[in-house]
Parts: sequence; C-alpha cells; structure tokens
Amino acid sequence: EIPLIDQVHRLMQLWKSGELIKVDDYLDSRALLRNNTFHQVLQALIELADTGSEERSILESISNHLKTRGVSVDDRQKELFRQVSDSKENE
Repeated sequence: EIPLIDQVHRLMQLWKSGELIKVDDYLDSRALLRNNTFHQVLQALIELADTGSEERSILESISNHLKTRGVSVDDRQKELFRQVSDSKENE
C-alpha cells in the first residue's frame, strides 16, 4: 500500500496541474474520502505548513475540495454515534 504522505503529495501534484478529474479519480480509486486517517494527516500537514506558503494553499484547497465531495470527518463521526445510540435504544 502507498503511504498516506505519498498519496497526499500525488494529490498536490494533480491539484497544482489543475486536473480536477484526475484528483477526483485518485480520491475515488483509493477511497480517501472515507479514510479518517487520511483526513487527519492532511489536516496535520496544513497546520505544519508555513502560513501563506504555496504548499499550505494547495493543501487547504484540497481539504476544501474534500469537504465539497463528501461529508466531513466530524459529520461521519456524529452519524456513527447516532446510529450506535439508535441501535441501543431499539434493543
């Protein structure tokens, strides 16, 4: 399996080249939208990148794109907890 950091770097290359279809294909082919660890690594890289740098700008753009493509990690966690609560109430 390709390390997450390498997948982030590949996404950055695709994003910088302006190939949104390839960005989406890459995200879909590796199921990165549903990968909580990927979202956490991306967020950590954003926080580590220098404010105003090209790297941070690209990472933030990718993060924003992910949010438009699917629900956020927080939303998924809330939904999971809601489902667990509902199933316990129905027991």
